[in-house]
Amino acid sequence: TPGATVTHAGVTFTWPNVPPGQPDNVSAQGQVIAFSAQGTKLAFLGAAAFGTQSGTLTIVYSDGSQQQATLTLADWYANQPAPGDELLATADHWNRPPGDTLGPHAVSIYYTALPLQAGKPVAYLILPTNSNLHLFAAAAS
Repeated sequence: TPGATVTHAGVTFTWPNVPPGQPDNVSAQGQVIAFSAQGTKLAFLGAAAFGTQSGTLTIVYSDGSQQQATLTLADWYANQPAPGDELLATADHWNRPPGDTLGPHAVSIYYTALPLQAGKPVAYLILPTNSNLHLFAAAAS
């Protein structure tokens, strides 16, 4: 449901609150995102396109220090998590474009988490430069 909360592995996310038919995810293209949080892990809900995808995420802390981590997500169409991911939810079909001949196919969203430096508040994130990584939500816990 748009705007609803989703809790998984002790992390509470807010699902994008957008009308049907509007984009509900971010395609990672190196965007800098203000992200004020603190905890032991940074978690994402997302999926990849065209196979399992990875990219380098940069976490910038409020003291100016940085941490890099590899963000990996499995393909939405594969319905199998990649190493380090967890299958969060699977739908029995997706909204296919007109003229698509593949027929109904299940699709999935995944959860993945990265460790944060203890006691350091996060100021912002620099997303990987890999447009095949699609992120629906991020949260720290």
